[in-house]
Amino acid sequence: MNAVVDKAVKLIGEPTLKRTLIISVILFVLIIAYTCICGKWGDVYHYFVQSGHVLEGFVPYKDFVFEYPPMSMFFMLIPRIFTSNYDTYCFLHAAFSVAFFAIGLLYLYKIAEKHALSKKRMAIIVLGVILFANYFLVARNDVFPTVICIMAIYYFLEKRYTLVWILLAIGTMTKLYPSVLALGLVAYMIGNREYRNALMGVGIVAAVCLLISLPFIIFDPSTAFAYLTYHSDRGLQVESVASSIIMVINIFIPGIITVEFNYGSDNIVGPIPDAIASVANMALAAAFMIFIIAVIIHMRKDQKEGKETADPKLAVLICVAMLMLFITFCKVFSAQYIIWTMMLMIFAQFACFDTKSRDQMLAVMVVYGLMSAFNGYYTYFNMIDLEATGVIVIFIRNIAQIILTLLVLKMIYLRLKNGPETTTSEEVEAHPTD
Repeated sequence: MNAVVDKAVKLIGEPTLKRTLIISVILFVLIIAYTCICGKWGDVYHYFVQSGHVLEGFVPYKDFVFEYPPMSMFFMLIPRIFTSNYDTYCFLHAAFSVAFFAIGLLYLYKIAEKHALSKKRMAIIVLGVILFANYFLVARNDVFPTVICIMAIYYFLEKRYTLVWILLAIGTMTKLYPSVLALGLVAYMIGNREYRNALMGVGIVAAVCLLISLPFIIFDPSTAFAYLTYHSDRGLQVESVASSIIMVINIFIPGIITVEFNYGSDNIVGPIPDAIASVANMALAAAFMIFIIAVIIHMRKDQKEGKETADPKLAVLICVAMLMLFITFCKVFSAQYIIWTMMLMIFAQFACFDTKSRDQMLAVMVVYGLMSAFNGYYTYFNMIDLEATGVIVIFIRNIAQIILTLLVLKMIYLRLKNGPETTTSEEVEAHPTD
């Protein structure tokens, strides 16, 4: 796999920050042009309208339905302050997204320089994200909380924990997914007997989230947390892992499901998906609980045997696993989630981790990205019509998601088994430019 990585690097040149940034900007210019020509702005229209409501004096949750946490409105408002024209807003939102992506790239390179994160692999994955996620990077709001998570991971590795918790709280108040990273760090700290840091983290996250929510609580406490319950009654979104399995069954036993649009997405409906949707959140909670308990038990066992368990890179890998478990078991797996998964899977490429698993992960990520792109560009409407072509594409994408999740769990097991003192020849010889 290193030979393949080297060949890819030869095509793009040495993966310096400047070179990767220039290539990224060129790709983004092409993506924005494509998005304009093909009218792919999608959710940006809702951002434009909803941020306009706020500028008119209306309050989210109280005066109009708003499905996101309150900080997401901040990112919608920034470009809206400068224009009341929708087309201009689209460009400004795209530019804001690209600027934020560049900040994330800067932090990734800072991590690579200081903590033996493979620059070659990182650059390849970053460019892969741009190609595979494509217009979702500029026409959705997922890039903002993703970059906030990358910043939080950097400051965690630098042991600036207060800033870590503040950033994760802000990320959670933008989109809820960063909360699972916070939970992963708390689990690691409990396993490592860092009770004070864990308690401080819970307190800071809770305090910052409450502070951000306070204006909405004051305006109307009955609707202030409506975004938490908005999705509670929704069914299985068509792209979710569970949905793809049911849709494959439907190819051989037609008529067991239908597709309906509600809660802002296409969802499958029928006795089987409705039953699964009703227990999906419990299954997700059980997956988290089993994983966290297993990690803590293993860390405590190592401590009894006198082994070192302080391992910041293991903590980061636990965060990646929490995200992958979340998406695998979640009722929703929208196309833009590739931004989350691939950008954070970069942290499974630390040179100290098992080389074979990292190589396997890169190979699977290619399939994962390609199927995500095919689904986004070509086969989504075939899928919602329950046609075999679209169903098989999303099914393969989700099989890749499961494999990636299992690979991360395997890497955690190996890291726990071998200990933080374990390094590879690649880390010794290649740091910091591998």
